[in-house]
Amino acid sequence: DVLSVAMQGGMKANDLADLELCYAPPYGSARDPINQAGMIAGNIMLGLMDSATPLELAEMEKAGTAVTLLDVREKGEVE
Repeated sequence: DVLSVAMQGGMKANDLADLELCYAPPYGSARDPINQAGMIAGNIMLGLMDSATPLELAEMEKAGTAVTLLDVREKGEVE
């Protein structure tokens, strides 16, 4: 719902970081994924961080570039 309203309102990706979204422990996290996506988009847009698609990572590995992927899933999430 939040993303569809943001799109309808013509918001930019980095505007998502500033949205005031409801926090209720049973229903949402303190760091809402929508806000997090906005923060990441803002950092990329400002040149503060780089991003790479899975295809770009595969190409980097083929080219011999050192690539480190950190999997932070719990054991139960992988199985």
